[in-house]
Amino acid sequence: MLVCWSVIFTGNLSGRGASDDLLYHWVAINQFAQEWPTPDLGDYASATAPGYHLLLAPLVRSGLDHTGTQLVASIWTLALLGLLCWVVSRSWGLASAVLMLPLLASMYVIYPGIWLLPDNAGWFFVLGVLLLALRPRTGWGVWALAGVLLLALVWVRQVHIWAAGVIWLAAWLGDQSQTPSDLRTFFTDPVR
Repeated sequence: MLVCWSVIFTGNLSGRGASDDLLYHWVAINQFAQEWPTPDLGDYASATAPGYHLLLAPLVRSGLDHTGTQLVASIWTLALLGLLCWVVSRSWGLASAVLMLPLLASMYVIYPGIWLLPDNAGWFFVLGVLLLALRPRTGWGVWALAGVLLLALVWVRQVHIWAAGVIWLAAWLGDQSQTPSDLRTFFTDPVR
């Protein structure tokens, strides 16, 4: 995150990430800020769902500039990487979190950590949906929370609607007590 924040503070506005930020997302955030509290969700500059822009618009409306908005938006990257490292280290030990380091060099992670791009917010919600779907014990509360996360996810990045299939499949398979222990059982009694 220090790399991201360093680039933000230098004011670097070059490259694809900066271009998408300045031409689409910053324009949409500003438009929503000007129209707040009733933004026009039917006509705005971004091709993505409006959730990300709506979250940042009140901050811009209250006077936050582009750099400040970038810093606030970088929290999505911090949350995504923090949750991912926590889950990995909890499951396989603290040393395994080192396996997450290549993500820090990926342009698909670092660009949204610097510029106003909704990708990491979307991936944060995808990770949340996946973690809930992979729980050994589930119930209506888990599925309700997964539904809320899915709604937030699609409101930020509509392209991730596929995560609904993950929720459906996990609910259909049931929790660990309902899952067949081997393939023979699955094929002889698939309905269970």
